[in-house]
Amino acid sequence: MAKVLRKALFLLFLANLGFSLELRVKIAQTSIADISGTGYFELYDCESLMGRRYSAPIQLKATAGGILTSSYGEFLGPVFVYPLINSYIKIGNRRYRGYFEIRRQGGGLLVINIVDLEDYLPGIIKREISTSWPIEAIKAQAVLARTYALVNQKHKAEGFDICSDVHCQVYGGMEAEDRVAILACSATSGEVLYYNEEPAPVYYHACCGGLISDIRDVWGPSLTYLKSKVCPYCQASPHYNWQCNLSYTNIAAKIGFSKVSRVERTGQGRSKEIIVHYEGGRKAISANNFRNMFGSNLIKSTYFEIEDAWNGIKLIGKGWGHGVGMWQWGAKGMASQGADYEGILSFYFPGCVVVK
Repeated sequence: MAKVLRKALFLLFLANLGFSLELRVKIAQTSIADISGTGYFELYDCESLMGRRYSAPIQLKATAGGILTSSYGEFLGPVFVYPLINSYIKIGNRRYRGYFEIRRQGGGLLVINIVDLEDYLPGIIKREISTSWPIEAIKAQAVLARTYALVNQKHKAEGFDICSDVHCQVYGGMEAEDRVAILACSATSGEVLYYNEEPAPVYYHACCGGLISDIRDVWGPSLTYLKSKVCPYCQASPHYNWQCNLSYTNIAAKIGFSKVSRVERTGQGRSKEIIVHYEGGRKAISANNFRNMFGSNLIKSTYFEIEDAWNGIKLIGKGWGHGVGMWQWGAKGMASQGADYEGILSFYFPGCVVVK
């Protein structure tokens, strides 16, 4: 009984203390870092334990011996920049929550925002989904963004967890926040999508064009909750249908052939491989790699048919993105029909559960 009581008191202590999980987010790799604050901030050198308080903007620059400040001299580095009470750090003209580590890397400076997971999320929501959409779709996005940040920490070997661009999740700090984003993150605070009692690998993009991809056809490994199926919810998307033309000359230049004579595709629904015929043979390229060669703004998805065109081919396609996981226009469609965020996540990730 005493053991149970001690455990209950300890859990109560943790609940009152609050739980935080800090992310290390790469903001920039630059030759010069412009740092300021909305109030006072302090800069510490972790090697020499020297500190300095500032109210005016400063500049940091990498040198052979350390990190040079515009107003104080040289620190050994790495340096940490902390806001004081009621202040936020600014990098350039953007405000950020949390604090910063700045270190020398590759002759320049690596700028890392160290921020609580729950403070990080409102800075990405509006960059990934429209906050004018139904709130349940935005809440679904918040749960996925939180889960993604926990599972896809791809840059540990580089000294940070995730980056702030499309390679991970687009993060704009406080300038990217708005009232709806903060509300959606607060309403789902701490909620993560789980599969088999672990945070689930999750994926999302703009519009599936009516057919969700099997992850195995895009990136290789199979997951039972990321299978191909029909999605009837994203027909209102402006990206539901698209077309583009590719000349044989352009295709040959991209692939490194002298001359291309014909292009075909394999796969039912979404393309699996693109077969390029050239003088002397043929080459098979995964549809995903073919799309990446020309850019995702031109070839919006691998869900396309091929028609002959003058001196090339025409792609007639549907959707925008890789096709795996939740499609944001589909989430909007489901929310508009009355689905809540857990129902949306259940449709796109069957077998997964929301865990707080």
